[in-house]
Amino acid sequence: MMRSLAERFLWWCAGANAEILHDCPSDKPKYSCIGASVLLTGVLAMMAGGYALYSTFRDYSSRQVDLQALLLAVVFGILWGVIIFNIDRFIVSTFNKSSSPNAFKRAGADFLHALPRIAMAIIIAMTISKPIQVKLFENRLAQQIEENKRNKLSGNNSDYQQIYQIEALKQDMEQSKSVVSGLQQKRLQEPPEIAVYRRHLGQLQQQASVLACCDDSISLVRLATVKKQIRQTNNTINSIIAAHRKQVDSEIRDAQSTLQKSTSVYEQNVSKSDSLIAIADKHTSQAYSNNLITQLEAMSELKAQPVFWWASLMISLLFLMIELTPILTKLIISRSSYDDLLDLERTRILVDAECKNQVFKYRAHALAHKQMQAIGKECY
Repeated sequence: MMRSLAERFLWWCAGANAEILHDCPSDKPKYSCIGASVLLTGVLAMMAGGYALYSTFRDYSSRQVDLQALLLAVVFGILWGVIIFNIDRFIVSTFNKSSSPNAFKRAGADFLHALPRIAMAIIIAMTISKPIQVKLFENRLAQQIEENKRNKLSGNNSDYQQIYQIEALKQDMEQSKSVVSGLQQKRLQEPPEIAVYRRHLGQLQQQASVLACCDDSISLVRLATVKKQIRQTNNTINSIIAAHRKQVDSEIRDAQSTLQKSTSVYEQNVSKSDSLIAIADKHTSQAYSNNLITQLEAMSELKAQPVFWWASLMISLLFLMIELTPILTKLIISRSSYDDLLDLERTRILVDAECKNQVFKYRAHALAHKQMQAIGKECY
């Protein structure tokens, strides 16, 4: 009893006429397999759709199961599975084998009839396989998403620093600092022309020491003259140094003013840049959470590696074969007695409908004729 119910359910999944199949024992296993393929595709679509919705709406900030997202995923998964199941059932049930006696014409007609259904099956298979691939590569995709997130965060930093010219302003500030430092060192150094006066002062001091050893009046007069020259030379040296330092101090004040301006502009731009980088980083962290879109993006990047490209291709081909199994089965198998009886049943239904249509037209015509006769009698 249970086997009979399960078998009839699989026939229904395959879109087959159970009453006709009872008269075609050899076709029962074929349509049971077709129905199982259609049912399996619907179940896989339900799982894939549910997982896709759950991974999209779940709260990734918590490690616990998000019950609200899980409930939505279950409802949507069932709905998506039913939609895919009905599409597959429609594809299979509307495919009829050609009855042409010519084998080539029959094969061509069957293939053209199956072509749009094959295209629909390919689209469905690709849609179903993506969430399953995401789940299979989940750990590696999480690594790639984290890497993409780091690259994006680094890009945010470099982009905003470039917009606000942080590096150029920093170089200007460092250059101003070096100018101030150089001027401060220059202030401690003596001007080049002081060297001449230093040499002259040394000569005068030597003369003074020699004359100090003499006791004659001439030497004493010359000593007084030399000492006066020494004082004058020292005064000249001090005045030159004072003028030099005054000039350098003015340059230092200008350089410090330039440094303050460049530092202020640099700090303002850094503050603006940091605030915008913080906002961009927040949006990036939200955008690069482990959701379906970022997972698909990461998968497209991983496909650049041959091992992932081949793995993704194999999984897609597997789902494609599962999805195409019902239609390919009907395309490959030869026309059987079930198809002949089904054509007869359809022809009978069409003939019955045509007969009913003719009867309806005849009765309508007779009724209209009686009404015309009744109207004619009333007129006379």
